[in-house]
Amino acid sequence: MNWPSISDYQTAILNPSLCFQLAELRLSQTSLMSAGTPKTLSGNSACVFQLISTASPVNQWAIRCFLRPVSDQERRYQLLDQHINASRLQGLLDAKYIPQAILVNNQWYPIIKMPWVEGFTLDQFIDQSLNSPSQLLDLASRWRILISNLYSNRLAHGNLEHRNIIVTAQNSLYLVDYDTAFIPTLRGEKSLELGNENFQSPRRTLDNFDEKIDNFSALVIYLSLRALAYQPNLWQFYQGENLIFTKKDYLNPYQSSLFYQLKSSPDEIVRQLAGVLENICVSSSVIVPELETVLSNFSISTGAQQTSPNQGAATLPETRVASVNPLQNQPIIPLPSWQGTPSQINPVANANAVNPIQGQVNPNFQVPANNIVNPLVPPIQQQNIQSLGNSLPNTNLNTNPKPKSSLLLKIFAGASSAVAFFFFCLSLYQIYYYGKRISYLESDVSYYSGQLNSEREKTAKLEKELAQEKELREKILLSKNQRDIASITAGIFERVLLGTNEIKRINAKVDSLKFYEGGNEGVVRDLRKYSSTFTTASRFVYFELNLSHPSRSVRDNFVVQHIWYKDNVEWARGTLNTYLEPAWVNSYHNDGRGWPEAYKWSAGNYRVELLVDGEKVAIGNFTVTP
Repeated sequence: MNWPSISDYQTAILNPSLCFQLAELRLSQTSLMSAGTPKTLSGNSACVFQLISTASPVNQWAIRCFLRPVSDQERRYQLLDQHINASRLQGLLDAKYIPQAILVNNQWYPIIKMPWVEGFTLDQFIDQSLNSPSQLLDLASRWRILISNLYSNRLAHGNLEHRNIIVTAQNSLYLVDYDTAFIPTLRGEKSLELGNENFQSPRRTLDNFDEKIDNFSALVIYLSLRALAYQPNLWQFYQGENLIFTKKDYLNPYQSSLFYQLKSSPDEIVRQLAGVLENICVSSSVIVPELETVLSNFSISTGAQQTSPNQGAATLPETRVASVNPLQNQPIIPLPSWQGTPSQINPVANANAVNPIQGQVNPNFQVPANNIVNPLVPPIQQQNIQSLGNSLPNTNLNTNPKPKSSLLLKIFAGASSAVAFFFFCLSLYQIYYYGKRISYLESDVSYYSGQLNSEREKTAKLEKELAQEKELREKILLSKNQRDIASITAGIFERVLLGTNEIKRINAKVDSLKFYEGGNEGVVRDLRKYSSTFTTASRFVYFELNLSHPSRSVRDNFVVQHIWYKDNVEWARGTLNTYLEPAWVNSYHNDGRGWPEAYKWSAGNYRVELLVDGEKVAIGNFTVTP
């Protein structure tokens, strides 16, 4: 089945009374643009139209029409609708899947019927709110609440992106397009698609299908909203299919200009979240923490009232991250056994020694009176230095001027310490550098492995589809050959039968037997379109028996009995009471079988036999295809 295009749907939906099956949709009007064409929102797999009830204009619907088939969609939407009705979450809408709901090009197609929500898509709202940071911060808080409610109810949307998020005039958030939604009853199944790549982790696959699939995109959207509140110039990264992030940023965060600017944001929380997202991107794991878990590490209020970046003298919102002691939670480098405790070497090595914020010195720290304290010189060397000083004649280490040999030793010890410190720093840099290189390589290996597996899956899928296509083609060719042979055979038999048969009682000869499609009231003869092939969407199929005969003095009445066979099994029968007028020399007589509604016919080969006075006078064949 070839699915309609957007223009096909637009043409059909201009006349709701003709194209829809539901009564409430037939009694509605399509929302139009100034040019007279239907207002249309389009995506990759569907397009959406707005219908307004003529009986009550308050009732408005979003009608989602599909541009391509999606397997198992009806069952998933039915389960989703039950779950949404049970949870009644703010931000989700009732979504009804209706099969055979809209008639386009004489074919019935399914739709999704949802309440229409008036508002802006997320990117439209952001574009209008760049000069109002408080609105963006308020929306970020509302986004956090919506995502938290979804996760706590074990729900996931599956394709969180700007076009699937509607912001109303009251700043309320609504999610639309539930094709990839997850609910607990679908656990263990696969996702139908991966969604917009600019909002999804590059490592996500169709097998990743649970309540956690929104974690990555939820963090991306929250960070984008908060970052734009403090740096509106970041909107330059918007390209239509994203907000500010793209897939390229996720694949190479260390080379991303956007990540660089985020980590220079005037907002501490934006800087911290950018680091969190960067670590997620370079990680080889597909697991992403939930948004609430990430934000709970910061002092961020979920209330709507926050101080915007340009209000008063403050440059940050009131809900700031707590001050961080630069020495707190830093790794402690193990010391050699001879070097003593940290408090003996460096007065800032313990919590009571020096507070870098307040500048207080540990009053308990004292340098030994007759000892040169150097943490990089072993005790044995210090003893040698001490003994050397004591062996000098008339030398007192505590008097001025100091002996020249002691000064040289101090210079030597300082130089040794400087060299040791340089190599220590060099070692730390090498550890950091090679750690980053390893991280990059692991990220590349993971990414290309995922790409390779994805390509292998695509290749296997294409090979399977090719085999199925070949098998189907062979079946179609075989079926077509069989139908051609049957048609030729029936045609020969029919021509022989119709060319010689006569209806003796009324002195008439059978000229032809034809078939045509019509409605309940039939079709005027001049408008009939004769055919031997019909579809399951047909309603009534009529036969037309054409006779030639001489004129007569009186009217002759006769009865035609018609028997219908499907695949050589009797399917229906009926009688036609008809007549010949005295002046007629040619006449046609018709009757038919079918239903007022479409899609009642079953595909197959049909045969109609006509009898007069128990004598077979004509045979006709036609085919019904899907």
